Amino acid sequence: LAPYYFETEAHLFVSDKGKVSARVREENDLLLTQKLIAQPYGELNAYGQDIKEQHIGAGLSDGKIGLQTRYEFTRKFAPYVDFHYERKLGETSAMAKANGEDTNGFIGAVGLRLMF
Repeated sequence: LAPYYFETEAHLFVSDKGKVSARVREENDLLLTQKLIAQPYGELNAYGQDIKEQHIGAGLSDGKIGLQTRYEFTRKFAPYVDFHYERKLGETSAMAKANGEDTNGFIGAVGLRLMF
C-alpha cells in the first residue's frame, strides 16, 4: 500500500522475442456501504521499443483513469460497472493519428468479479 491506502501494482513484461513493457496501476477502495464499493484507479503503460504491428511506440504509450463501482454480495461474487477515459501518449499517439485512429475516448463496461 502506498500513502493514503492506495494499492500499487507494478508489472514488468518480457516477451519471448525480447520485447519489454511495463505497467503501473494505482487504485483505492472507497466503501460507500459495507457492500457497495467505488474504486477509482489510474494506469500507465510503457514499452522499451516500437511494436509496429500493434501500432505501439517506444516510451510511455497510454494511460487511463476510471471508476469501477461494484456490489459485493460476497467477497467472491461482485457485479460491477466500470467507466474510464483512455488516452494514447507519445509515439503511440503519433502512430494512431497517422493511421486515422482515435487517440482518446471514454469506455464503459459491465462485468462480474469472481474469485475461486
